[in-house]
Amino acid sequence: MIPLPHNIPPIGIGTHKIGQGALTKALEIGYRHLDLATAYQNLPLVANAIKSSSLRREELILTLKILPDDTKRCIEKALDDLCTDHLDFLLLHVPYTDFGKFSQTLHPFLQKGIVRRFGVSNFSESDLICLKEHSLEPCVNQIEIHPYYFPDRLIKASTQMGAHPVAYRPLAGGKTALLQDPVITQIAKAKEMTPSQIAIAWLLTKGIPCIVKSEKEEHLKENIQAISIRLTQEEILHINQMNAKAIRTCTSWIKTA
Repeated sequence: MIPLPHNIPPIGIGTHKIGQGALTKALEIGYRHLDLATAYQNLPLVANAIKSSSLRREELILTLKILPDDTKRCIEKALDDLCTDHLDFLLLHVPYTDFGKFSQTLHPFLQKGIVRRFGVSNFSESDLICLKEHSLEPCVNQIEIHPYYFPDRLIKASTQMGAHPVAYRPLAGGKTALLQDPVITQIAKAKEMTPSQIAIAWLLTKGIPCIVKSEKEEHLKENIQAISIRLTQEEILHINQMNAKAIRTCTSWIKTA
C-alpha cells in the first residue's frame, strides 16, 4: 500500500446517520479516523461513543466537515459538542464563494493549533484554483471515488495542488450493482474475500484512503480487514477498466472541472 500523507489512516468510519452502538463497536474493532460533519447533527452522539471507549484523544483522528456559514461559531460549537480542544482536520463540506472571509476566520484557529489541518470536500479543480488565490491550501479533498467512478483528472489535479484525495462512498453507496459486478466478484472469490474488501483494497493500492460506513459489526470488520489485502497488477488493471461505466451516486453539489 502506498504511504499516506498527514497521518491519515487508510480507512475511516463515516458517521452520517450512524447509531451510537455501531460507532462504539467501530472504535472497539479498531477504527481511529472518524469522519464528522456539522450537517449530520450528531456530534454529541459521537462524543458519547468516544467517552464510552477506553481511547485517549491522541489516539483518534477527528475530521469535521463544516458548511461555510458562521465558521467561527460552527468550530467553537463543534469543539464543545465533541468535548475536545482541537480538530485534526477541518474540511469545507462544499465549495464556497467568499473564500476571503473564510480564510480570515480560519487562520487564527490554525495558528493556535485548534485546527491542525485544513481540507475540502466536493471541490472541483476550478474550486481548488480559486482557493489558492485566497492563500488557502487544503491538504485533502474528500470526493466520491470507487471502481465505477474514478475521476482521474480531478484526482491528479488535487494531488498536484497538495490536496490528497480521500474517497467517500468507496462502495458506491450501495446504490449500484458494483458489488455484484463480475470483475469484483470473481476476484473476491479467488481470494476468498468479500466484494467490498476488494473494492476498498483497490483504492488503497492507489494510495487513496477511504471513508466507509456500516451499522453491522460483520461489515465493519470486513471493511477494515481490507487493509491487509494485496491485489495483483492484473487484478488492478481489470478493476481500473470498470471506470468506463462512469456512475456517480452523489451529484447534488460537485462540479466536474
